[in-house]
Amino acid sequence: MPMVEIKNLSFRYALSDTPALRKISLSLEEGSYTLLFGATGSGKTTLLSLLKPEITPGGEQSGSLLWFGEKLKTGASVGYVAQNPEAQTVADTVYRELAFGLENGDWDDGAIRRRIAETACYFGLNEILDKKINELSGGQRQLCNLCAALCLSPKLLLLDEPIARLDPIAAESFLSVLRRVHQETGIAILLSEHRTENLLRDCDRVLFLEQGSLLFDGDAPSFCAFLSKENPSLAPSLPESARIAHRLSDQKPLPLTVAEGKKALAGWAKKAAVQPRRTANGTEPLLRARELWFAYRKQQQPVIRGASLEVYGGEIHALVGGNGEGKSTLLSLLGGALRPARGSIKKEKSVRTALLPQDARLLFVKEELLADLMEFSDRFFYTEADARAMLRRLGLSHCEKRHPYDLSGGETQKAALAKLLLTGAQVLLLDEPVNGLDASGKREISRLCIEGAREGRAILLITHDLAFAAETADVITMVSRGQTLQRQSTREFLLENRFFTTPSARLTADWTVPAVSPEEVTGCEK
Repeated sequence: MPMVEIKNLSFRYALSDTPALRKISLSLEEGSYTLLFGATGSGKTTLLSLLKPEITPGGEQSGSLLWFGEKLKTGASVGYVAQNPEAQTVADTVYRELAFGLENGDWDDGAIRRRIAETACYFGLNEILDKKINELSGGQRQLCNLCAALCLSPKLLLLDEPIARLDPIAAESFLSVLRRVHQETGIAILLSEHRTENLLRDCDRVLFLEQGSLLFDGDAPSFCAFLSKENPSLAPSLPESARIAHRLSDQKPLPLTVAEGKKALAGWAKKAAVQPRRTANGTEPLLRARELWFAYRKQQQPVIRGASLEVYGGEIHALVGGNGEGKSTLLSLLGGALRPARGSIKKEKSVRTALLPQDARLLFVKEELLADLMEFSDRFFYTEADARAMLRRLGLSHCEKRHPYDLSGGETQKAALAKLLLTGAQVLLLDEPVNGLDASGKREISRLCIEGAREGRAILLITHDLAFAAETADVITMVSRGQTLQRQSTREFLLENRFFTTPSARLTADWTVPAVSPEEVTGCEK
């Protein structure tokens, strides 16, 4: 008997005319490790929430959900880890967070202490058990959420894009912990994620949703071949080794790791094209920061420690680094949302900045998107016709009457950018603009950034997605311990790093780059 059996499951949200899920049928076995994949808005989060009755949304549901042959009910042994680490925590310290679910399950004090001690030892959390949740890095918070879910010994663990907000190293660390948990405990895992680079190698099965329908159910290598052929717009989400091998050879199965990719591509010429990059407009930066220092409280250690930065028009500048290193704080200082304790930020009076927060929905205050875009029209002298033209430019005309909170992830980010662009700001400060977006959504945001740079704007963005940075940014600066390190061209940064780099850079590390113009490079040939 399967652990979970889904038969003809359909679901429509209240007040929505379009089904979120359409006649889904599948089963999950005990001990399985399954990736749930699909574009933004394909129904992944809806399916996961229906498998956790405590968080099932309101709407019209048909079909059946069975748990070991009986109707799935509240209290089933199902754990859940959400995308946003901050949204899931309910307690003030790590210890209290781990204890919360156990206390609500009527465990006695001795059993609670024993289970927390065992879990903390297994995951190496002993040193931070007494720390405040708000003092943890993003990776530590997400690990805390995972441990809190596993304290209850669930038979099935659901994870909704758990590494979307983690830096590359923290993301790989989280996935390695998940891999260990699966191998050593046999817990069944169903995980939704757009970043598959270090994930597909662990999964024994992949489910692909498109517009609420299940279009693929099979193993990881077959999925790579299927997506590359049937849905190339989402293929950039696949491991780089699989993508390159698919383009260059007929080898099957496609490689899923860098090591497998190097073997698969042995014998191909080592030629890599040099992509042309934009150059800054003029020699004077639009925004210059010098020796910035900042702490949230006087007694706390500074979050920003002598950071310096220059932002030029016509250039896309990416800030990268680990979770909790001060990137978002630095962006808030540059945007005027915070004031530095020491140091200076200089710009011409005519230069206007606009800040996109990590949660883009914080920009929206009206009931309809078009009305929201008009919020600053009197201040920045644009009309309703200008707002509608911006919506057409971004492909959002169909959303103008919708509530901003009803937009998909990609639509939310584009709508937020529309609001910023309407202000006419010359400097755009973007905090994780592609957070949680699928490959198509990332390309859209990349295109908008590039268009903005071509118009002479300066784009300063934070991203954990180094593949997005490689495609979009002209220069990269790493932020570590509140300090800005060496400013480098994107290519130099990615080729010189071993860990903070892209799978493409690792895969092609020994390929030669010809000293010719990009127009003369024809690509790879045997």
